[in-house]
Amino acid sequence: MRQIEDRFNHQFHYPWVFLNDEPFTQEFRLLTAGMASGDVEYGLIEKNEWQTPEWIDTEKAQEAMEKMVKNDVIYGGSVSYRYPSVVETVSDVDICVDTIRASFSVTHC
Repeated sequence: MRQIEDRFNHQFHYPWVFLNDEPFTQEFRLLTAGMASGDVEYGLIEKNEWQTPEWIDTEKAQEAMEKMVKNDVIYGGSVSYRYPSVVETVSDVDICVDTIRASFSVTHC
C-alpha cells in the first residue's frame, strides 16, 4: 500500500476498499487510513460468500497453489488472499464499490 501511495496514488487520491470475512482490527484501520491519501472503506463479507464456490475444482486449485508456494509466489498458499484479488477494476470507483456490495452482501464495519 505504501509503494502504491508513494509512486502513484498521492497524486490522484483514489479511495481504498478493504474487504474481509472477519472485522478489521482498530490497529489495521488506523495504519491503513494513515497511509491512504484518499478515502478508505472497510467491508465485511459473509463467511459463506468467502468460501470456495462449488464449481471450482478444488484439487486443481490446490495443485496450482502448491506450485505457487514452490515458486515463492507471495501468499501463494493462501486461499483467503486469492478471493479479494478477483474484484474487477472499473473506471468509476463508486460503481465498483456498489458492485462489490451487491455481489458479496458487504456491510460496512
